[in-house]
Amino acid sequence: MGKTTTVKKAAPRKAKHKALSQGSFVMNTTIRFATKRDGKEVGRIQGKRFGTMVKRTPLDLNEWASVVYVSPRTLQSRIKENTRFDPLQSDRVELIMQVMERGKEVFGDTKKFRRWLDAPRATLGGRKPIDMLNDLAGIGEVFAELGRIEH
Repeated sequence: MGKTTTVKKAAPRKAKHKALSQGSFVMNTTIRFATKRDGKEVGRIQGKRFGTMVKRTPLDLNEWASVVYVSPRTLQSRIKENTRFDPLQSDRVELIMQVMERGKEVFGDTKKFRRWLDAPRATLGGRKPIDMLNDLAGIGEVFAELGRIEH
């Protein structure tokens, strides 16, 4: 008689998602953006929508360019021509918008939130919160600090 072999089944996708989603807030947010939200595929941000978003935040176009990793000129042309951001840039814009909305909730005023973004914070290792929005770890630290302030 011949040998019998057992074939391992691939882990279900939900189990993988659940395991990944047990990390930090930023990882949870990133995974949420990378998958479906409310039963719909996460969309890419259009230029005009981004232009509207920029007006509601304390960041100027140069600062947005820095955190989204494109030139200010590219942002201007995307807004003017209403072209889409690529998926990674769209996720980044959404994540930074969450920080901006959270900051407005915590401080109650855009100007107060902007002053907080520009001042070095001992709890952030002497760094300015605005300078930490360039990577996911920094964004997570800023979110955490906003949570501590609110608490």
